[in-house]
Amino acid sequence: MSNAVPEIEEPPTEGTPEEAGEPESAGFGPLPLDQVFDVLRNERRRRALRFLVENGGRAEMSELAEALASWETGKPVEELSASERKRVYVALYQCHLPRMDDVEVIEFNKPRGVIELGRNAAALNRYLEDAKELRTARPWRGDGDDTTDEPASTRPWPRYYAAAVLVGGLLFVASLGIGALATQVVLGGVLLAVATLSVLHLRDVDELSLPGGE
Repeated sequence: MSNAVPEIEEPPTEGTPEEAGEPESAGFGPLPLDQVFDVLRNERRRRALRFLVENGGRAEMSELAEALASWETGKPVEELSASERKRVYVALYQCHLPRMDDVEVIEFNKPRGVIELGRNAAALNRYLEDAKELRTARPWRGDGDDTTDEPASTRPWPRYYAAAVLVGGLLFVASLGIGALATQVVLGGVLLAVATLSVLHLRDVDELSLPGGE
């Protein structure tokens, strides 16, 4: 009788999701869908990525900031003021580039001031192409989620101010025949209304601007 121990076949091992070609999470390869949308929902980030794509995948901070400032202001690069360049530079440095670097859409070398496309950049290309025509016809116009230093708002603030002044003017004229106290009350009300509108307008802009509107 043979005492040989029968060989036991080991079950085939399954590879990791990456080896099996399965996505790690819902999205595009290793980048989840919510992160894709988080990056691309901002116009300045989209413009920065497209600039990198169109310039060999690499750019210096100053070069990128000048390109975006030129587009946002509608001015040639040589006509940009130092403050216009600085505002965009600071916004990129403090917010947008670190945010994209965190999800490896870009590689941001802060000490050298160099930006390169990261390993997840390819996942965003189709969306960059879809958005390419959205801003080509005119200079910067906010879409409610874009970031610029003086973003355009969708709210008709000039009409609000005009209405406040018009109503205040009518009340002022009406108060002239009543007395000095009534006139002062009307003037105070008009000033309060304009001040309130100014605060609301500023908050509306802040929601689109750095650091609040990311």
